[in-house]
Amino acid sequence: AHFMVSRSQVDPVEEVIFEFDLRKFQYMENPQKIIGEKSIAVVGNIIFSGLINRTHHVEMEFAAAPMWTKSNFDLEIRRMPFMLQSKNYPEFPILFHMNNRYFGFDRPILFKDLTSVEKHTVHSNMELTWGHLDQKIKIEGDHKTTA
Repeated sequence: AHFMVSRSQVDPVEEVIFEFDLRKFQYMENPQKIIGEKSIAVVGNIIFSGLINRTHHVEMEFAAAPMWTKSNFDLEIRRMPFMLQSKNYPEFPILFHMNNRYFGFDRPILFKDLTSVEKHTVHSNMELTWGHLDQKIKIEGDHKTTA
């Protein structure tokens, strides 16, 4: 992967500051076991520091139910309002939500369950919203296991 950073000719960013706090962390003692709920939540700011500080507030949360029967991932990035050269830039949010629900597992998963096509399905719902939250891309789908 490549990451390129370039500086603006006008009011360049001099420093990028990452300030993050771990809000929640729920983990199992033995990571090889799939039974048990897992979750993590992180909150913080990314500050593009220079003549004008541009702060982006970030919230991320992931949760998986026992046996991974459902999982949720939420990511919210909000550019906080700022003024640059007498122009006001309003808050600009970008929101991403993803939910997965697994159907057909009433008991622990066995190897024979992984080769069954009819029993198990996954319902996925992904949504990306930005701006004044009126611009949106939404994808929903049902998936079946493959043998």
